Amino acid sequence: MQRATPNSRKRAACRKMLEGLVFLSLYGFVPILRLYNVNTLFTKPNRIAVFQFYGFVERFKFYAIWTLTEGANILTGLDFTGFGEYLWEGAVNVKPLEIELSSNFKAVLDSWNINTNICLMEYVYKRVTPRAGSQASAVLL
Repeated sequence: MQRATPNSRKRAACRKMLEGLVFLSLYGFVPILRLYNVNTLFTKPNRIAVFQFYGFVERFKFYAIWTLTEGANILTGLDFTGFGEYLWEGAVNVKPLEIELSSNFKAVLDSWNINTNICLMEYVYKRVTPRAGSQASAVLL
């Protein structure tokens, strides 16, 4: 017997929508502050800090799009992953806190574009690895 999808999806979808709108508003608000200026790139003392800040701000648009899309998937019921606590993590594609606060680069890669990484793992890397052995990455190049 198959269970019906729970009705708690509206709350989860609203939370994802608000999260996406916060990222979108932060992305739109920073240029208004005039902190986002190309002329600051030409000053040598703070060039690295400015690039780090610009990269941080540019990631907001991706966070916004992916969380808004995840909210839409929750509303349709495609994102449902389990009962008990009613998990809505089937279409999670980015984990912003794990990206920004990670201690190593592998954690960043595992938290960014998650579904594409899963697809590549299942349909490319696992199929190449048994035949090529330790040179699986060389075959893909």
